[in-house]
Amino acid sequence: MAVARKSPGAALVLSLVPGAGHLYAGRTGTGLGWLVSVFVAYKVSGGLGLLLHVVCAATAAQAAQAANRKEEEDLAARGESASEVARMLDEAVAHRAPAPGAEVPPPGPSDPPPRILRGAFPVPPERLLQALAEAMRDTGFLVLGVDERRLRVRSAVDHGGGRHTVVAAQVEPTPAGSRVRLFIDRPEGSAGGADVDDRALRSILDGTERVLHHGVLPGLEAPALPPGGTALRGDSEALTEDHFLEQLREAWESYDQGWLPEEEWLQRKQGLIRGVVLRNGTRKGDFMTACRPLVEAGVLVPDDLRALEASLGG
Repeated sequence: MAVARKSPGAALVLSLVPGAGHLYAGRTGTGLGWLVSVFVAYKVSGGLGLLLHVVCAATAAQAAQAANRKEEEDLAARGESASEVARMLDEAVAHRAPAPGAEVPPPGPSDPPPRILRGAFPVPPERLLQALAEAMRDTGFLVLGVDERRLRVRSAVDHGGGRHTVVAAQVEPTPAGSRVRLFIDRPEGSAGGADVDDRALRSILDGTERVLHHGVLPGLEAPALPPGGTALRGDSEALTEDHFLEQLREAWESYDQGWLPEEEWLQRKQGLIRGVVLRNGTRKGDFMTACRPLVEAGVLVPDDLRALEASLGG
């Protein structure tokens, strides 16, 4: 995420007017103090006024540097706080057993909610990451980025007019190989229902398995999967509260670390907010209370909370 920096050189130049450099650095009281002090010093003695003027300019440059350091520290602390809060909420929801016979509302026809699909492969996570990116391309998605350090892939289909379908994958190592969590979110006004998204996600997993079986990735001379090795996959799911927190955390971390553009982060966040549904047994008030710390952490803004409450209905 880009940090709005203060230029020490600009603070120095602005200090031709005593105190203006401090005002630029965000120190209003100090700037006004320097304005008065230098003005009085010039009245007493030209030499004294010049000396104080030089000191004023130098401290303005230092103030700009200090403002940059503080902004960077605040941003880092906000990112750590947001990640930790989201992780705790994620774990709290994930460890709650769903109510027996829990069902989620069917997706709306005009604003398809996001869908989730999980799979596991007996291969190292780095190899699975490459295979997923190749399978997304084969399925017709444009791969926008592969983060090898954090084991993430993001891709999209552009529908024109600023509308696009987003697919993101998060890979994690396991004792037996690696697993992936696929996420898809289509724009408002898309035709079809959840079955369209489910087919797309299953196609990506099928394509990934084909890539790994046939060893078509660069540098693979033999099949990546062991003989008879196949993917284990779950059923596709709606964006329930645990998935919402997982995806929100991953999207925020990607944005905060500069991997996800701001526009895409905001679109992803709005799609998550519109699409979340609560399992039976989860009370809306409890979930909203759990999400409020995310405003202080910088992940959500008050308008997001209001939109989330409205999307959950009564």
